[in-house]
Amino acid sequence: MAQTDNAPAPEYITLTNDLGERVDFEELAGVELADDRVYVILQPVPSSDDYEEDEVFIFRVEERDDGNASYYAEQDPDIIETVLSAYDRMLETADTVPDTPTQN
Repeated sequence: MAQTDNAPAPEYITLTNDLGERVDFEELAGVELADDRVYVILQPVPSSDDYEEDEVFIFRVEERDDGNASYYAEQDPDIIETVLSAYDRMLETADTVPDTPTQN
């Protein structure tokens, strides 16, 4: 889809994977759980051939003392399910229900 002059350019979050490679992600949503932990659902930028089109990753976000954020890949399947369920509810509230992303 072509970008219009009025549409802002997407902002990407660049993280380094376990192999030391830089990967660009687009933030789909942020979710704050009852325990005040903040998670983001990130999707690799479509130009990356290493990931499926609808693949997403869940990261816990913690603010560092210097004001920047650190991202930690979430591995707990219960937390992942809770975050994805909250995302589904957000989509339902917005009356926009695209295909549910798959988590890797």
